[in-house]
Amino acid sequence: MLRDIRELKDDPAAYTAELRRRWTGLPLWQAFGASRRDDGHWVLPELSIELASPEAALHIGPQHVVLETAAIDLATQLVGTALLQMQTWHVMFLARGKAGPFRVDGEAVQGAVGRVGVRLTLHDEGNDNRMVTSASAVLEIRT
Repeated sequence: MLRDIRELKDDPAAYTAELRRRWTGLPLWQAFGASRRDDGHWVLPELSIELASPEAALHIGPQHVVLETAAIDLATQLVGTALLQMQTWHVMFLARGKAGPFRVDGEAVQGAVGRVGVRLTLHDEGNDNRMVTSASAVLEIRT
């Protein structure tokens, strides 16, 4: 039987463990076929009907998911914890993704106290490495 996580409010360690178990069980990037390559880059596979918009371009859903996943991964590597909360998220669509695979380049930087900034770009490797999307995020380090 599914348990209400609020029942664990008096046990912070149990609450955190349960939240992490549930949140990581939600693996949305996997639904879109995203993966992290050996070179450390997050990628979406070549364009397929499952990832395409009606105009035969990369749909915005997979773009948001892989960019957010990469942002959290980069921030986690920088600060050494996955206890992060997204504070701001900005995405600009620059060109249509037409071929793939689609590679995320990114950089995380230490921001103000308790904050991490991340800059990201999504490139269409099968279309002359064309930049498709740019994004930025600010994440709060939770304690």
